[in-house]
Amino acid sequence: MRKEDDIVKKIERKIRRAISKFHMYTPIDHIMLCAYPLPEGIVLAEYLARIEREFPRSKLTILVPEIISFNIKEHQQNIRIIKISKEVFSRVAKIAEEANKYNVPKGNLSLAGLLNELQRLAREIEANKIALPLTADIEVYLAFEKVIYGRVPLLDMPLKVKINTLARITLPMINVLNEDMHKFLSIKGNTYEKLELPIEEDIVRWVNKLEKRSPGIVYGYLSNVERIMKLESEKIVTCENCGRPSLNKLCNECRVIKLISST
Repeated sequence: MRKEDDIVKKIERKIRRAISKFHMYTPIDHIMLCAYPLPEGIVLAEYLARIEREFPRSKLTILVPEIISFNIKEHQQNIRIIKISKEVFSRVAKIAEEANKYNVPKGNLSLAGLLNELQRLAREIEANKIALPLTADIEVYLAFEKVIYGRVPLLDMPLKVKINTLARITLPMINVLNEDMHKFLSIKGNTYEKLELPIEEDIVRWVNKLEKRSPGIVYGYLSNVERIMKLESEKIVTCENCGRPSLNKLCNECRVIKLISST
């Protein structure tokens, strides 16, 4: 098997495994895929467009930043592409700048800001699922950020949907490592512009080094976080604004976002 085929199939296996394990989708879902951050979002869009063909009754809407040209053909009537204006990402970046002022983790605040925007868009187009291109490394980073700030680490994906008015957040790339992603992009010669979620890069580099020194530690950490969520399932609710798992009706980040918007 050629190296190119090997990494392409490896990533697809991991995406399919995550979808199956967490029961992410049904054959009649309307999935809204946010192709941000880049280039991970474009990779996920390619895979989900391929998987979506197997479910003719489902719908897939792909949100693409207007700064890039997107070359996946809308080869089916149930695949739609919507361009997102740069103002959306500017608002997310502006919220992230307030992290230190309110003593909240920057990456989690950024993600909550993005999801507030996405939940609004999901209601407009009547999508019942949101797909985010967050890799295993980024999820570990976000969970570890919470630990640093003295909070319970939770996956950014509810195991059950508890508010009918919210689209369920799903993470199809939660089994994919950054290393696999870099290999895929190198083989494909991907030239898409990078557009990253505002996060602390030092912690991301630390997570990457940790995985290189002790292969499998990222997956092990995610499994432990998932185990915590199952054990504490009775206490965990869904944030009524962003849709992430939370211990309160509003997660800490969404409370801060409300404070920011009121000033």
